[in-house]
This record gives sequence, structure tokens and C-alpha cells, in this order.
Amino acid sequence: MDADLAEAVIAAVETDNPGQEVHVVDRGGYIRVHTVGRCRLTRASLEAELGQDFPCPGWNPHWAPSPDA
Repeated sequence: MDADLAEAVIAAVETDNPGQEVHVVDRGGYIRVHTVGRCRLTRASLEAELGQDFPCPGWNPHWAPSPDA
């Protein structure tokens, strides 16, 4: 995963989940970003962190909820 994208996702999740502790687990080939309960990530906050548009033509299966979340 692109390091800049990963950092932007983490920052956007922090923005979209005020008052929640954001957990980040680096598993080598991917990172897991989560909160307790619902974890919200909006396209608007991600694009704000990236400073550019982020194409999201559909659901990204790599961003699916973890079964052990």
C-alpha cells in the first residue's frame, strides 16, 4: 500500500471519528485501521487529507470490515 495513502486514511479516520481512539496495525503487506464499534471514513475527509480527488468508482474489497472487528 502506498505510504502517503495509508497516512491519509489514518488521518481521515481520526477526523471522521472524533472522540474515538483510532487503532492502526501494520501487518506488512497491509494496514488495519479501526475504532471500537463503528469506524467511519468519508471520501471528503480522505480527499482533504490527500489534497486531491480520490477516485472511488465502487466498493474497494480491500477496505472491507474485518470479521474479527
